[in-house]
Amino acid sequence: MVTWYRNEQVASNVSTVLKTSVGGHLVRNEITVRNLGRQDLHSQLKCHASNNNRTHPLEATVHVDMNCKYTQSVVVIMLTTTREKQKNKSS
Repeated sequence: MVTWYRNEQVASNVSTVLKTSVGGHLVRNEITVRNLGRQDLHSQLKCHASNNNRTHPLEATVHVDMNCKYTQSVVVIMLTTTREKQKNKSS
């Protein structure tokens, strides 16, 4: 399961499960942040990925920092994890 949080609030928890060419599974969840404004300065986007209760979840955090004049911005962040990678790390 992959979940995105924006400032500790769930932003997206809809994941797509894809089959890989080697017979495994890939879980994918994307978040797109549009129209960043001054209120987004220093906000936090966190991705939390977990497979089961026996392994520790993976997390990645992005801190939004803006220091230039802007009129419109789009940020696209992707974090992809596979069950195979986590299995290999625990072996």
